[in-house]
Amino acid sequence: MALAGMMQTLSIEGEKYNIRVNSLAPTAATRMTEGLMPEAVLKALEPQAVVPAMLVMACDDAPNRTILCAGAGSFEVANITLTQGVHLGMSDDTPEQLLAAMSQVTDRTGELVPGSGSGQGSLEVGKAMAAHQS
Repeated sequence: MALAGMMQTLSIEGEKYNIRVNSLAPTAATRMTEGLMPEAVLKALEPQAVVPAMLVMACDDAPNRTILCAGAGSFEVANITLTQGVHLGMSDDTPEQLLAAMSQVTDRTGELVPGSGSGQGSLEVGKAMAAHQS
């Protein structure tokens, strides 16, 4: 999450100078994966299959604030989302309350893609402020 947040923040700052900031999420065979997957899979995951994504990220028409996934000649975009979660406050039994509320915390209904690295904090503080007003 920290790298995605840094990418988001740097891309907002760089936008005024036409600087694009992205992240590449490669899937490629390495020495560590040798012997873990069949030879055909390792061949499909050759590191060269990530190069087209690297070239797109370095070109003048590159996207901005994008997590581009690449592997085996396939390309996707990953998005970081936040669920609506739940505000529990701070008390001695908050860990137990959180455990009991995990189905609500992980519920993807109404999830959002934060516009910047501060999106998480804004959501959390907003819920806390609303709880204090009621």
